[in-house]
Amino acid sequence: MENRTIDQLIHDGGGAIAIANEATRRAEDDPAQRKLSDSAVHKWRKNGVSNHHFQLMIDLAKSSANEIHAANAALSERREKPENDACPLQAVPTT
Repeated sequence: MENRTIDQLIHDGGGAIAIANEATRRAEDDPAQRKLSDSAVHKWRKNGVSNHHFQLMIDLAKSSANEIHAANAALSERREKPENDACPLQAVPTT
């Protein structure tokens, strides 16, 4: 089975709003938990899932720490790789 991407994990977790709502509910029940906004969940697509929210995503997306870590690592690799291998535009001399 192939690991899911951050986008897929968020989708399978019910979406950004549902994930944020569940994080807020858990924080109200347990002060050691952290609240979360839906905009913060959207930022995971760029920055990866914070370690603080692994358990939340394990529960909501039916995931594992290894899968979330792999999705974060894949995201980091994608950020480090140029989006395309095309040469940058160069000035063309005019005659």
